[in-house]
Amino acid sequence: MFCNLTNISKAETYDELEIRAVIELQNELLSCYAFYSISKSVIDDPEHESFEYIKQQENLVFEEIFNIELSLLALSGKEILDDERLFKEKIEPKLEKVFKEMWEQWENDKEKSLVSERNKFCQEILNNPRPRIEYWIKKLQE
Repeated sequence: MFCNLTNISKAETYDELEIRAVIELQNELLSCYAFYSISKSVIDDPEHESFEYIKQQENLVFEEIFNIELSLLALSGKEILDDERLFKEKIEPKLEKVFKEMWEQWENDKEKSLVSERNKFCQEILNNPRPRIEYWIKKLQE
């Protein structure tokens, strides 16, 4: 009986860690969204081949952010908000801070040397978020 209680306790702790890790993942996705939004805004020609790619990535990232936020609300037992309220009350306040930070990074990177690295990082998260969640679980246990 004692062993079962110990396992339950560890499972609960792991679940809590996983939720915190998913929140960290969402924060990274917020920075990816800001990155793609800024990238899109600095392209002079909306007909440029990169513009459509960036726009698609921005939409994919936003969809993931939105889905995570819905999942977090459901897990916490809170009211599931309609799309507009969810954005206004939960996502938009987080984005304001991230956009400010990302603009500062963008402006300080005169050669835009971090652009391809950031894109690669965002693609890795979008294509397979589980390794990043595992990374955060380990990091949060330290």
